[in-house]
Amino acid sequence: MKNKNRYKFLRNPWSRKDTQPVEPIEQAPVELVINTVEKNVEIPTEEPQAELVIEPARVLPQQILDPVPVAPSTVSGRMLVNLLVVATNKYVGFVPVLLDSADRFFLTEHDVTYNIFTNNEDGTRELLKDKPYLDRIRFFHVEHRPFPYPTLYRFHFFKEYIHSMFPADYFFYVDVDCAFVDKVSGQDILYDRVAVQHCGFIGERGTYETDERSTSYVSPYEGNMYYGGGFWGFSTGEFLVTCTAAVKMIDADAGNNIVPCWHDESVLNRLFINNPPVKVLTPSFHFPESNDHIMKKWRNRGRMFKPVLLLLDKNHAEMRK
Repeated sequence: MKNKNRYKFLRNPWSRKDTQPVEPIEQAPVELVINTVEKNVEIPTEEPQAELVIEPARVLPQQILDPVPVAPSTVSGRMLVNLLVVATNKYVGFVPVLLDSADRFFLTEHDVTYNIFTNNEDGTRELLKDKPYLDRIRFFHVEHRPFPYPTLYRFHFFKEYIHSMFPADYFFYVDVDCAFVDKVSGQDILYDRVAVQHCGFIGERGTYETDERSTSYVSPYEGNMYYGGGFWGFSTGEFLVTCTAAVKMIDADAGNNIVPCWHDESVLNRLFINNPPVKVLTPSFHFPESNDHIMKKWRNRGRMFKPVLLLLDKNHAEMRK
């Protein structure tokens, strides 16, 4: 983007050199009183038995497609939607930026609640103490371990705490180092299975897992579109099945000392080959803040997108310390 000042109000708080990361705050645990909304859907107490079946889709690799237009969602009335965010260590600093933007742009015609998975609840609360949406947040403790643990095991986090989250009709995950910069409506995204076309693979097959030992393996004859792992969503039943299957896949790989090449994104792409998304969003939902190289690829393909969900700049090595 040539004019970054347009999104200055949503800039990464760690992009300024004089800003220091949030350090854990030593204080007595504080119980947060949540004003829960009336629920429409009960989350089943028994988890569905998801069978892990990998069946080749037999799609030739040269059949590279753009997202197929889908009719707007027919969901009517106010839905309950959980937005899931994982933020450990220095990533806690991104939480206010993301939630401020979500409160402004994300499904404002529906009832959205926020579920934050963090190892620094006190520090996160301190950053959010004056926010008007504080009563719509629940915190869940997760252990911080070196990369790629926080990303690879996020499905484990969700499965562990599924019955403690806000009741909801839909569950959406978003990377914490993102910001919504345009309106997202229910007609755009309220479907059973929602994926986002990866910004770096317009008209290309993408980097699927190639290790045949992995449960995320995708053969050369499978896969016609590569999906980004930074934003996705499911209806409640589909979310339960997906988390259960993903945990089984990751645990099976771990038992064989295998880490999928792109971690949870590799798992997600395998699952979407088995059960294709009902709605595929364009790279507007996977739009890098610094994007000259990406936009050059788009122009070469005769494509262009406007940002809806911005991937904020950061120093990956520094943030993962």
